[in-house]
Amino acid sequence: MDYIQSEAAAQGVPLLPGKAVILPSSFQGSPRNMAQNYQDAMAIVRKHGKPDFFVTMTCNPKWLEIVENLEEGQSVVNRPDLVVRVFKMKLDQLQVFMGLPHAHILIILIPEDKPNTVERIDQFISAEIPDQETRPRLYEIVTRHMVHGPCGEHNLNSPCMVDGHYSKEFPKQFQEETLVNVSRYPRYKRRNNCVEAIVNGKYIDNSWIVPYCPMLSLRYNCHINVECCASVKSVKYLFKYVYKEHATLNHYEIKSHMNSRYVSAPEAGWRLFSFPMHRLSHSIMRLQVYLPGQQSICFNEDNLEEVVQQAGNKDTTLTAWFKLNQVDENARNILYGDIPQHYVFDKRLRKWTPRQRGAGSTIGRMYSVNIQSDSERFCLRLLLLHISGATSFENLKTFNGIHYQSFKEAAQARSLFEDDKVWDNTLHEAAGEKMPRQLRELFAHICILAVPHNIPDLFSKYKKLLCEDFARLHEGHTSDCQYCTDCVLRDIQNIFTANGKSCRDFDLPVPPDVSDFSVSTYNAEAEKNKADEMRKKIDQNAKQKLAFEAIMSTIDDNSLPQRLFFLDGPGGSGKTFLYKTLLSTIRGNNGIALPVASTGIAANLLEGGRTYHSQFKLPVPLLDTSTSSMRMTSDDAKQIREANVIIYDEATMAPKDALRCINNLLKEIMQNEKPLGGKTIVFGGDFRQTLPVVSHGTQAAIVESSIKFHPLWKKFNILKLDNNIRSIDPEFSAWLLKLGNGELTNDLGLDSDTFEIPSEMVCNGDLVKEIYGDKLLPSDFEQYTDKAILCPRNVDVDDINKRHLKIMRAIYRNFSTALTLRECHFIS
Repeated sequence: MDYIQSEAAAQGVPLLPGKAVILPSSFQGSPRNMAQNYQDAMAIVRKHGKPDFFVTMTCNPKWLEIVENLEEGQSVVNRPDLVVRVFKMKLDQLQVFMGLPHAHILIILIPEDKPNTVERIDQFISAEIPDQETRPRLYEIVTRHMVHGPCGEHNLNSPCMVDGHYSKEFPKQFQEETLVNVSRYPRYKRRNNCVEAIVNGKYIDNSWIVPYCPMLSLRYNCHINVECCASVKSVKYLFKYVYKEHATLNHYEIKSHMNSRYVSAPEAGWRLFSFPMHRLSHSIMRLQVYLPGQQSICFNEDNLEEVVQQAGNKDTTLTAWFKLNQVDENARNILYGDIPQHYVFDKRLRKWTPRQRGAGSTIGRMYSVNIQSDSERFCLRLLLLHISGATSFENLKTFNGIHYQSFKEAAQARSLFEDDKVWDNTLHEAAGEKMPRQLRELFAHICILAVPHNIPDLFSKYKKLLCEDFARLHEGHTSDCQYCTDCVLRDIQNIFTANGKSCRDFDLPVPPDVSDFSVSTYNAEAEKNKADEMRKKIDQNAKQKLAFEAIMSTIDDNSLPQRLFFLDGPGGSGKTFLYKTLLSTIRGNNGIALPVASTGIAANLLEGGRTYHSQFKLPVPLLDTSTSSMRMTSDDAKQIREANVIIYDEATMAPKDALRCINNLLKEIMQNEKPLGGKTIVFGGDFRQTLPVVSHGTQAAIVESSIKFHPLWKKFNILKLDNNIRSIDPEFSAWLLKLGNGELTNDLGLDSDTFEIPSEMVCNGDLVKEIYGDKLLPSDFEQYTDKAILCPRNVDVDDINKRHLKIMRAIYRNFSTALTLRECHFIS
């Protein structure tokens, strides 16, 4: 490190200032914890001001500390324990602690060190290729780690390419000098000085360089992006990841579930080593806000009465503050939210005592309160924000000698609640942490419950924040465009409608009658190109082509008595490929296609797929008296009404009650008494496979519960696919079909449901070794992704897993791979 510092100094590279406030790093946790930690970070911002630097550090897998400790035959992916340990040491050197080998850091500098001029920004941040002659080591690091892409025409398969367009706004425009941007980041100096480098066989210039700090790059030799912050929005980005999957307009719960369940090996290693997930430079004390007698208590069934009795005699941070104000004159000038800076709460004595040390590093904040669900407690918190020296709850309700019955009345008497500025402040505070959709809901409920006088002004002031997600998801639109404004008003209007109100009631523009916006997020051109490629393969399969043409011919023909299809085919016959071709063809023509399935796994195979319970709002469990809970004015109803086709995969697993409910729902939505509302619907599946689950049902009961026994079944047009295009073993495929058709028998005079498995299909030795071989070397891991052992019972899964891991332990007894073994799952 001494060498690096001396080199940096010799090359004129400035070091970051030594005094700074560090905000917590980005981490993965529950939404509740994330929200609380975000508010902790904002407590620091309220005291010290907006962040100055936003640093993103990503682990370098070629660090010598990692490469030199790999065993023979190992790669970095085999040693997540080594990766996270080295990354942890690097972060320790930086004296901050974050979540994973990809870290986000916010730094607030002391006033005299803040980058508040163009010269100061250029002193710490560069977005240009260093001179190879004078700074050879920095040149090597920047060209290896700080180059974006190249993407676009240089690499159409780059991860940043979305539907053929740039998503990261690279390459950047050349800039002769840095320009400060008050709403986002500065536009850094990127001179067109003819300095170039070759990266991945492509010539790149300054327009492809990710902003970096030369000192940090030299010190840590990895991707470490440094940005100069212009506002507190960087804190919101750090914690909320506003525009990630969970914030999209159309929420697909299957994809969200799959993403949220994934834990990478380095993340698992970080948690198993008990490394901290985030850290603050300041200590944040969260202060309770509750109505009289409604404080939270912890109890179990055995001590409920005892805990309730003790709760009345046990002071909280709030009631202890009341008592402190009764005896300590110095405390009476301090607001409740600021008291932790001057006093320490003794949890044993349940009282506030004067602070002896740490006053500058401790910040208090009150828990936030939702005005929509708890308006009285919201008013209590409002009073605590403005009144110091209160001695009791009743004292807070007293103003100018008058005692009010509620906190709301007291707040109104102090002009804290009726003043329209409180709603401006409420929206301003919420804008820092809430998603745009949540902000729209809050705005609508403020209009309904409080009816402030300046609603149009509030809408105009916060319109950009209300539109953020629409502007980002719809290419070519900005938050100022009329399209996004209509989208926002549409969402707000839906909330008004549910409460018997309208935009007209609040002097807001009435949104046009538009179809559901969530389905227009598909790129029509990209879908059309995808469909054209699929059609070429469809045309080579006679039965797939026949089925495709039969379905497409009915989509625009509303005169048909019914447009119901059932695509019947065993596994591997091309049903899913046909579904995807239909989806892309319709979406490529700017139509709407809705894929649903009986299970989440099946739904996840189709883009935009949902379970039928989610799409049609059916209850769980589904009974013979069940009905859909969908409102006819909801977005889902509008989406179904406009849909050109609905594709229902694995329909053989659905009970006939599901078909009954869907039939009734579609008739009501379409105002059409034709079967399933006259919609073109493609059901598909294989009755040879899993049928509906009937608890303790007999074979006959299970069969009779299937959709084949619904009266509508006779109206379906059956399309058959029987050529297994996925199997590489025709004999095994033929045997499976006989098994599914019930054509297999035995020669032993046993029950007809008992059949004989051919000897060549039976494993006589160790099943694990038969499938994966005797040696499980790291070099062979890639081929394991094409193999799986399927088991009917969990006990069999556990047994085979144990045997599999036993083989691996024998091979890696000299390797430090305990972490990897604990996290591997080879059988599903």
